[in-house]
Amino acid sequence: MRFSVLTIILFTFGCGSSEYTPGLVDAKLFFSPETEQNKWVAFKFSVQGPGVPEGLSTVALLRSGRNAEIPNIPYGYQRRITVEVCTTEQCDPAKRDDIVAKGMSKRFDLLTSSEHESLNIFVMPRNFVGRPLSESKPAVSDRVGATVTTLFDGRILIAGGAKIKKDSATWFNEADIETITKEAEIYDPNTGKFELVSPMTEPRAFHQAVRVRDGRVVLLGGFTRTSDGAISLTGSVEVFDPKSNTFQKDTGQGKLPVGRALFSAFVVESDGNAIVVIGGRSSPPQGALYVDVYFPGAGIIFHSDPNMFPGSTPLKAVRWNHSAVFVPDYKRDIDGKGSPAIILFGGENDQGVVSEVEAFTIAPTSPFQTIRDELSVVQMPQGGRTHIASVYIRPHGYVYLVGGFQEKGAKNPSSRVDVYSAASGQFKGALQSLTMPRGAATATLLDNNIIFIAGGLGSQGVLDETALIMEQLVCQDPQKMDGCAYQVTLREGITPKLLDSRAGHLAVYDATGKVLMLGGFANDRTGVRPALLYNPD
Repeated sequence: MRFSVLTIILFTFGCGSSEYTPGLVDAKLFFSPETEQNKWVAFKFSVQGPGVPEGLSTVALLRSGRNAEIPNIPYGYQRRITVEVCTTEQCDPAKRDDIVAKGMSKRFDLLTSSEHESLNIFVMPRNFVGRPLSESKPAVSDRVGATVTTLFDGRILIAGGAKIKKDSATWFNEADIETITKEAEIYDPNTGKFELVSPMTEPRAFHQAVRVRDGRVVLLGGFTRTSDGAISLTGSVEVFDPKSNTFQKDTGQGKLPVGRALFSAFVVESDGNAIVVIGGRSSPPQGALYVDVYFPGAGIIFHSDPNMFPGSTPLKAVRWNHSAVFVPDYKRDIDGKGSPAIILFGGENDQGVVSEVEAFTIAPTSPFQTIRDELSVVQMPQGGRTHIASVYIRPHGYVYLVGGFQEKGAKNPSSRVDVYSAASGQFKGALQSLTMPRGAATATLLDNNIIFIAGGLGSQGVLDETALIMEQLVCQDPQKMDGCAYQVTLREGITPKLLDSRAGHLAVYDATGKVLMLGGFANDRTGVRPALLYNPD
């Protein structure tokens, strides 16, 4: 794949006490081959970041014979440059045809005049699905059950995963797995390149990976392959160091109480190191009833057995392939204060699909004891589902639950999009139904409270369909902001289809404002290797 390249020098300025002092940013612009270069008239450069005045931008006309005037960038943290390709000199964002393509840089800090920042900005058509910038192919990303974790510097760690037997009935049971990898790779949104790093200490798939306060990534549990070739559950824990790009076994009591896979794990925000492990399949099976809190270097510091920690509560039933969200302010009051909590939706077990919702509040200090909110135990509308895609939007505390399967074993896909209020602990209703029912799709939160839905497995096979959930604040008097309420709509047919149909894949909103989609499976359960990028409108 060929890309057009343009290198530009952006002279940037920081705002000092008495005068502007120049710094320097050089940016290399890459353009996807689909960008219609014959329509270019101008580039619009904008600057975003904390404390940056809104609308700080300049327009550089092409073929004008003049040097481009680039906006001054005030000193500060988390700066970002957006480049828009315009078909008119005005570059009017209100006119859709005026801006045909865009790209964003990673975020960077500009604190002194001596600092120098090199950026790559990949420009793609707006509302477009294409391939990543680099011609390098992902090495291990054609798997299912891998993890994807964004590092502090914006790079993305992709670790482990399983290759599934062709034409297997499902993709998440031991009998479905052909191989498990211990390979890992890094995707750098700034360069668009995939690069293998040192392998994990052991193969694992359907595990969890959580970034902790010092920037390391803790990988827990999953399925592994033993020395005799058998697939089994593991409770081992290892740590990835982004400074050396290496893995090592966690020190101390570095294991979970039981082998566990298909579970959820979240770091407690108030601490940054304590990891809550909840749900999943375990050996023995009843082990996954208990909520564990794991601390890197120390091991388990809490186990929700009431005989060990009086007042603590296990799950009402074992569940895996559930959906879970971490909510920092569950059941918040009028002042916006609430409790950190993890909310579980649906899932399945040996008896069938789980229909109950459970919320577990987390004590803000060690040992971070979890307690089930008994008032949170409500039924999902029209019965339970498994393999639901979920997104929590923090400003008003809604959880959106997209699709899923209404029977265990990935059968009977659902078209429902339910809305759950973490402020009240109750369902608020449902949006219009998806045109094509699906489970094992992805739902990714973009800027401006927009959710991008991609792929999934429907009744007729694996899908390439995409959609958006859009929240808009609608006011009776927009100038006075009176009579305002959020209006939420499901929008289908306005986003492009995926280049490769896929389900059970990974999706993450990267540091350059694009959705990276990796892996998953096709109709015959073979892995889908090509990576995709969605560039929002």
